[in-house]
Amino acid sequence: IMVSPRNADKARELQQRFGVTIAANQEIAESCDLVIVSLLPPDAPEILNGLEFRAGQTVLSVIAGIDLKTMMDLVDPADAAISMMPGLANAHNVGPCALHPENAAALELLQHLGPVHVYDDGSAYVTASVMAAFSGISTLMLRDAMNRFAANRLDAADARRLVAETRKGNAAMLLETPPTMDEDARGV
Repeated sequence: IMVSPRNADKARELQQRFGVTIAANQEIAESCDLVIVSLLPPDAPEILNGLEFRAGQTVLSVIAGIDLKTMMDLVDPADAAISMMPGLANAHNVGPCALHPENAAALELLQHLGPVHVYDDGSAYVTASVMAAFSGISTLMLRDAMNRFAANRLDAADARRLVAETRKGNAAMLLETPPTMDEDARGV
């Protein structure tokens, strides 16, 4: 595994923790069959246009707001795929990822992070990728609920467990019930 020195402190931390190799962007582009790009959207064109990719290589973008066509143009002749930025649950191998289009190398990698939803239709992918924002918002809501409970006489560990068990129970119910939740929602 190779990482760019763009964020030198983070690169050194990854090197120390996981033994990754720190290399220049072009060296990564030349050496890796799968390149993951995570850049600020305004920086992507300049950085990626300065690199030479090769046929048979996959470039997986987790850059918000850059569509597949743009990525294809930026990394030609490599194959391009796009995915939403992995979130906290992906670090625990349980968070979903959206992928567009189907790409074997990207799929193999993303499956280590949790379930992968592959979308051949770009519009469906864009809709599904909003889940990344939903995940972030729901994490903040969980934090606020735990803090509120702890501020009102619940032990902090108990508040955390109560919130987690409630969310886990709701998720299990959602996965196991018929497609519509309208009846369940009326009972809330």
